[in-house]
Amino acid sequence: MLEKVKEDGIVTLNHLVELASYDLSKYNGRDINENGLFVVDLGRWRVNQYDWNAPAQHFWRSVIQAYSNQNYTETIREDIKGPSQEFSNHEM
Repeated sequence: MLEKVKEDGIVTLNHLVELASYDLSKYNGRDINENGLFVVDLGRWRVNQYDWNAPAQHFWRSVIQAYSNQNYTETIREDIKGPSQEFSNHEM
């Protein structure tokens, strides 16, 4: 399940369940863009994954690297104890 919220002017996408429970494996960065996930809201994006969800971390790193042409930052959020990737699609 994906939850999309606005947080501090940033569109935030939270990956809440195991990747196997929400089949995103058929997508890649191009498909995500074509299906409108990131293009619905132009601006700053943050995608969060829990520390225990390694499949989601791998998936989102791969998608965001391809979508942003590796123009993103990653931090570890203390509140969710997992990685968070941030990028902007304002000029894409």
